[in-house]
Amino acid sequence: MLGEAFPEEGFLGEEGTRVESRSGRLWIIDPIDGTRDYVRGRPLWANLIALEAGDQVVAGVVNLPVLGGLYHASRGGGAFQNDSSIQVSSRTLVEEAGGRFLNVNGGSSIYAGNCVVCAPAFEPEVRSFLGLNG
Repeated sequence: MLGEAFPEEGFLGEEGTRVESRSGRLWIIDPIDGTRDYVRGRPLWANLIALEAGDQVVAGVVNLPVLGGLYHASRGGGAFQNDSSIQVSSRTLVEEAGGRFLNVNGGSSIYAGNCVVCAPAFEPEVRSFLGLNG
């Protein structure tokens, strides 16, 4: 569909698709980011599309179909979650922003080795994924 609408523009897909641009614009597409979660029926996967013009990303879209979230942003045009404007937090530490570190051994320290960071709302899903259901 995009190729028909924008025949001069290039395309880059995670699965190996590459069409060179004749306009200096490149669409970057990942149709299913989080394939493992998608295959397992988990909700944490997304459709990703970005547009690069020259050497700058000028627009991006993240669609979370199962969770009902649509995020989009454009250079100079702001960022949105569904229809609501969003902005970058001024917080500099993950904990200040409400994030949690979860270690693969069940701990909660960034200094304890392999860990992931998640928002509190995703903690049960991340704990389940890591096998930390206790």
